[in-house]
Order: sequence, then C-alpha cells, then structure tokens
Amino acid sequence: MFDYNNWVLCEYSEDVIEQEDQFIHLIYKETDVNIIIPHYILNTPDKKILTYEYEPFMVDLFNSFSSYDDIVNQSYIDLIRSTSYINNRKIKALDTHKRLLNKMDLYTLSQKMKYSMLMLLTQAVLGVPYHFICDLYPDYHVGELNFEEGVSHRATNRIYIDNNILKVKITKTLRVFSIDNNSNDITYKVLILKVLADVKKGTLTFMIRHKIDIKIDIKI
Repeated sequence: MFDYNNWVLCEYSEDVIEQEDQFIHLIYKETDVNIIIPHYILNTPDKKILTYEYEPFMVDLFNSFSSYDDIVNQSYIDLIRSTSYINNRKIKALDTHKRLLNKMDLYTLSQKMKYSMLMLLTQAVLGVPYHFICDLYPDYHVGELNFEEGVSHRATNRIYIDNNILKVKITKTLRVFSIDNNSNDITYKVLILKVLADVKKGTLTFMIRHKIDIKIDIKI
C-alpha cells in the first residue's frame, strides 16, 4: 500500500524552533531513553490543557507497534470502533479507513504523514493522557462509560485533510470511579478528554475537563 522505504519516523531536527504554540523542547542525550514531559497551558481544578513535544511523542507511539502493517491494521480496527468525520462529513465506520487512505493519496501525503495520521487514529494515542488521568486520581479507577448510561463510549474522530491542513481532533468520555466493600463501583467524576494533533505543524495538545451534567452515583 505504502512505500515503507521512503518513510523515516524518527528523522527530526534537534534545533529549537520558534512556534506560536509554546512547547518544551527536549534534546535527548541517550537514544534509549524517552521521557515525555507535559507543558501546561492551563491548569485548574476543572480543566487542564497541556502539550507534549510532538516528535518524541510520535517516536514513542511508533515504537508501540510491531510493524508498519500493525499500524495499518490497528488503525482499521480502531476506526471501526469510532465515530468519524472527514472534512466535517460523517463517514460510515466500515468505510472510514478506505476513505482516509484515498484522501491521503489524493493529497499526495508523504509516507511519514500517512503513518502519523494512522497512528494518531489508534487507541494507542490515548495511552499517555489515560495514564496522566490515572496519576491525577491515584485512589480511583479510570474507565469508559457505556451505552446504558446514555453516553456512547465510542471515540469521535474529526479528521481534516486537504492541501494545507492535516489535523485530527479526538474526543473521548471517561469516568473516574471507586469500588466499595460490596464490589459496587461508583462514578466519582466524568471527564471529557480531547486530543488535537496537527501533523503538518507538528503540534500535540490534550484537554481534560469535568463533565458536570451527569449524575455521579451511577452503578454498572
């Protein structure tokens, strides 16, 4: 499908690049150690907006897959599980992967951009914010909502792709819950997690906010 030999994910400059988005620039001295450190744009009790250095994040994301085929296959599986829009048009889940590949070919994206988009549309991209949320609530568990609670657990992907834009916006609803002595789980908070990735600009931002219009005494 893609020419693997023309795509090198780990190829990036270590020079400090001035951008509108203020990122912490990390220069790694040891090639076998990746430390992803977030930089807060906003940090309040009800909302947190933070950024990660794009290239190191993508390198770690790439290393979580066993092969290029694994990236392609996993993106197909996770897109079927999601609700997706391409350029503001809702796409049937079974058609999303094919339509995305066709769009990427139509706009002649580089191999690096193609695989970056596919990786960002897998559940693996939520691993870092998921662990970040777990660290925020160390005495609780973090999981998905289900349909019985009136909220779909499906992630929503909004994909923007043309000659000038290559962005992904992902929205996911999670709940923070505890388990009592009778093995009942009780929802403590409901969180909206949003991921915004701009592949062409090389920026990555997460937003976590509390969802307040839902009861928190739900049993599953």
